[in-house]
Amino acid sequence: MDKLAQALQGRGMKLMLHHHDPEMADNAREWRHLLKNTDEKLTGFNVDVHWVLRGGQDVMTILRETGPRLVSLHLRNSTGGVWGEAFGAGDIDYVRVAGFLKEMKFRGYLVVELAVEKNTKVTRPLVDSLRLSREYAGSTFGVKA
Repeated sequence: MDKLAQALQGRGMKLMLHHHDPEMADNAREWRHLLKNTDEKLTGFNVDVHWVLRGGQDVMTILRETGPRLVSLHLRNSTGGVWGEAFGAGDIDYVRVAGFLKEMKFRGYLVVELAVEKNTKVTRPLVDSLRLSREYAGSTFGVKA
């Protein structure tokens, strides 16, 4: 990873590692290995908040461990474990996440990531879900989205 990060840095880019639930398995063994064994100056982390939850880890613990290496977050939520058609209130307390980001003076990327799965109830056009997601992200994180 460090060799890749160095090569990217030489081209004016930064390596941002992303995960899904498998990296969170076994007490986030693989994710924590990457966190501890990559150069913090070269490698940042994109925390996919819902995959942290699905992987059985505590979102706030993972965010705290990532600390200043946090460069972006993928934002999605569920209700009763089922992804919603829009980003909004649900199983993950994003007000708490937003408070942590404000406390750490986070200046990275917030990326709303919408997807549907078998039990997601789709009740509106995607363009409306995107608008609602943007509004929720803006009000929750205090940003103009």
